[in-house]
Amino acid sequence: MFDLVISGGTHVLPGGAQSVDLAVAGGKIVAFGAPGSLAALGAARVVDATGQIVIPGGVDPHIHCGMAMQMPNQPEPTISGPPEQVSRAALFGGTTTMIDFVPVAEEQTLREAIELREKDWKGSCYCDYGLHLMLFDSISQAKLDEIPEAVQAGYASVKMFTTDITPQRMAHMVPFGDIWEVIKAVAKAGGLTCIHAEDNDLVMHMYEKLLREDRMGFENLAAAHTTLSEDLAFNRVIRLAESVEGAAMYMVHTSAKTGVAAMAAARSRGFPVYGETLHQYLLYNAEDYKRPGGQIYHTYPSLKFPEDQAALWQAMRDGTIQCVATDEVCCPLEVKLKGSRIDDTMGGNSGVEPRVSLMYTQMVRERAMSEAELEESIALAEIYRAALGMLSGTPLGDYARKRFEDTVQKAEPKPAPTDDAEQAATGKPAKANSGPAAEAPKPPPEPEITEADISAAKIAGSDAQKAGTSIVKNPHPFGDPRRAAWDEGFCASAGHDGMEVPDAWRRKPKPSGGEGKAP
Repeated sequence: MFDLVISGGTHVLPGGAQSVDLAVAGGKIVAFGAPGSLAALGAARVVDATGQIVIPGGVDPHIHCGMAMQMPNQPEPTISGPPEQVSRAALFGGTTTMIDFVPVAEEQTLREAIELREKDWKGSCYCDYGLHLMLFDSISQAKLDEIPEAVQAGYASVKMFTTDITPQRMAHMVPFGDIWEVIKAVAKAGGLTCIHAEDNDLVMHMYEKLLREDRMGFENLAAAHTTLSEDLAFNRVIRLAESVEGAAMYMVHTSAKTGVAAMAAARSRGFPVYGETLHQYLLYNAEDYKRPGGQIYHTYPSLKFPEDQAALWQAMRDGTIQCVATDEVCCPLEVKLKGSRIDDTMGGNSGVEPRVSLMYTQMVRERAMSEAELEESIALAEIYRAALGMLSGTPLGDYARKRFEDTVQKAEPKPAPTDDAEQAATGKPAKANSGPAAEAPKPPPEPEITEADISAAKIAGSDAQKAGTSIVKNPHPFGDPRRAAWDEGFCASAGHDGMEVPDAWRRKPKPSGGEGKAP
């Protein structure tokens, strides 16, 4: 008997949205079946989802819980909401995994910082969680030497800053030489580098200029954190990473069309750079700073302009941006409204609960994107599959990599052959152009997929599992109903969802002794 069956409803699956039953046992999805079929087998709990949309739990890859928020003229900092509070909000909103950060102070080893941060989360979070490492200022060789162990222990992504963000936040920015060394260490270990990318010289110049011009009101934040700044920083750090074999880059909170263009250009060259944006940047722009209480829409970098919003939405469609995060900083409204200047307005927001429903409204209802596109952006963010897949023994990540490479190859334009090229290829003189080219023959119509085909695909999936084939070797394309049937047969034969966590992903027990090394 199953622990849970969700019966009916429209389930968003890799093969597309379908009406199925879904069964859970031991905390894992173990089977899909025709509507009503699994419920009839019995379960400790049956949920009737008729009329509902059923999606995988969301992943929010950018959360800041328990973070000190120091405001001007305030002796003690305000602490953002803890994991216990924020995870409850996440679950109410359909997010079941949050990824926060391990800030590593100059005097700390990576191991010490990880152990300290884990104390905030272990036993205090109602949902699944992960942690990025976050490095500041100059990076010592000792910290570089710790990166491989940290990555293998499950802390596989490292965030850095190319700017101090505001004049009050000195010692955030990592020098570019140190960023380069970290990228090399992370790539060699099989991890992922995450970057907050703004051009620090330009940002600080604009703060000084706006101060001289007495334009310090927060409504001028877009003049301090400009689209040009994002352009310069994105291109520079991506080019730095392209020089490192095996590197991959994740650009946090992309806010401008210039950042989108930099990532699209790099992807067209075959470099694995992935984009994150925030719901604030999709839904609001710099004009919203002028509204009453306009501080509530802000996070760093700033809101930009309508043309930037349009570019972000297009990037969501074409795959340049893979996921929507929140940059969650759960703080009281009165704290968010305290700032009035470009140098004291609080970033972040309390967005983890409404994120999924907001994106459903905006993506599916307003922009006619599919539920599958929604699910990709808020749940199965391909970049994190690929990042984990850089470790050995992670086939799902390898599969995500292949999808990325295939997309790049399809996107590359193929030039029409010239007469010289035709002669070189065939050894024969090129034919004279005698008029307009004949119309290319139309491809034959796709064969109709029958119930027998779907049943055969289910049997094939079961046979593939028994033969030791990986679930990511499903031969049917996305959108083909045989794909879901193949998966169903595989999972029924395996007794689980086919995505067992490889040993390389598991956090290893912390050894005694060995001070100075990451767990």
